[in-house]
Amino acid sequence: MKRALSLLLLAVLCGLAPGLRAAPEADFYVATVPVADHSEKARLAAAREGLVAVLVKLTGASDIAARPAVATMLGRVSSHMLEYSYVTLPGEGNGTPEGLGVRVQFDRSG
Repeated sequence: MKRALSLLLLAVLCGLAPGLRAAPEADFYVATVPVADHSEKARLAAAREGLVAVLVKLTGASDIAARPAVATMLGRVSSHMLEYSYVTLPGEGNGTPEGLGVRVQFDRSG
């Protein structure tokens, strides 16, 4: 009887396992940042901000932007981008209008 209950419990836990997944890796390399307009200058500035956010997410170091290697990466931010798209950011709920944002996915190998 005890063995049967153990097997039943094991079967139930195995059935729950597919729902217990980690976040997809791609999410760690994506950032969405507010942007003023569709210009290249605004997009690259937002991409730099997004790259810093991704690096903080990956390393946990909030001061990562001050490191020399990161400064080099920020100078060549477009070479680390896989894709970008413009998105509508929700307002803050207090009558603030929606805003424009850019969603950037960065190359994991970079």
